[in-house]
Amino acid sequence: MGKAVKYAVIAGTVGGVVVVVKSMRSPDEAGSGGVAKKAATTAAGAAVVGGLTGLVLDRRTARKLARKHRKLAAAVAAGSIVEAARSAGPKLGRKARKAARKTHKATLKAATKATAKAARAAAKAKPAAELARERAIWLTDAAGTQVEHAAGLARGKARRAVDVAQARLAS
Repeated sequence: MGKAVKYAVIAGTVGGVVVVVKSMRSPDEAGSGGVAKKAATTAAGAAVVGGLTGLVLDRRTARKLARKHRKLAAAVAAGSIVEAARSAGPKLGRKARKAARKTHKATLKAATKATAKAARAAAKAKPAAELARERAIWLTDAAGTQVEHAAGLARGKARRAVDVAQARLAS
């Protein structure tokens, strides 16, 4: 709440001073008694805004500190875990090496099995790929003759259309 109070006091003071200075500069309001009321209401509004700003900044600072404390607590907890691991090190070291050897052996076996399976799948897929390639070439050739035929027909119709158009223009 420290920042909220500080910001409220500062903002209220600045708001009141601004209204008084503005009223002193304008000739209309220099002698009227409404200046005090206007300054008080403006100062109160500015104090509210300053207080809210301070409250928001207070909450933000508190969250940052909480985050920092959580990290510090995690580091302390990790330090105790490291100490426990150091004390159990020799016993765990032998077991870890044994587990590593066992895992390495199983990994090699699985890799060999997967390689063999991939080779069998590739051998099965090769004839199908060749067949698909041959069919694609045949279909391309067949489509080429069809396209040439259609282009020839379109060319003939276009010539006829040009002849008809020229005949109409000439008449």
